[in-house]
This record gives sequence, C-alpha cells and structure tokens, in this order.
Amino acid sequence: MAESAPETRSDWALRRLRNAILPGEFPPGTKLRAEDLAARWQLSPTPLREALRAALANAPATPLRKRAHRQRRDSR
Repeated sequence: MAESAPETRSDWALRRLRNAILPGEFPPGTKLRAEDLAARWQLSPTPLREALRAALANAPATPLRKRAHRQRRDSR
C-alpha cells in the first residue's frame, strides 16, 4: 500500500477551519481573520490565508477587505 503524502500546514488549517465552522464553533456571520486564527491555533498566518482562500471555493465564507473573511449566514 502506498503511503500518503504528509499533510501540509495549509491542509491542516483548512481541515481545522472546516471542523470549526461546520459544527458551529464560529457562528454564522463571524469575522474570520487569518492573524487571529493563527494566534489561536499557534500557526503562521500564511497557511491560514491559504486555507481561507481554499474554503471560499466551497463557499463557507465570503471575502471582506483587509484580509478578513466572514462565515456566510446560510452555510449550514
């Protein structure tokens, strides 16, 4: 059986973000800033920014100005 590639920090951040949004850790309308999440999860802001951009592809958040995102109110 082939070994899977190790998870990147961006992959981890995306998984952690989804696992926080879907069960409601961040209620709809919550402003999500990469810098705040990075401090909370002890991670560099860059992987969080990449994760937020990837999350936008699946529409759990909408982009705001100045590197912030807001969870959509209709994401559940």
